[in-house]
Amino acid sequence: MRGYYETDFIGVGTASSNNQSNSYLLRQRLLYAQAETNSHLSFTVGQLWSLATRTGRASPAQQQTSTVPMTADPNYIPGFIWTRQYTLRVVKSFK
Repeated sequence: MRGYYETDFIGVGTASSNNQSNSYLLRQRLLYAQAETNSHLSFTVGQLWSLATRTGRASPAQQQTSTVPMTADPNYIPGFIWTRQYTLRVVKSFK
């Protein structure tokens, strides 16, 4: 079993003001839990990279490789296809 939680302070609320005090709100970027059986069957649930996102891994839950931009928000990278969606994913690995 494993889990992952990633947040930042780029959330926007009605009172957010970069000019006054850098008072952006906390937002959830990635949050998931993953369990793997002895037969290499993996269950992942939470908010994670979609299957459209190029991550260089079979399971986008195990992301953050050199193919994912290391920026505060991927919206700034032209041509990078991505979404972070609530997901229930079942993956079978064949060794």
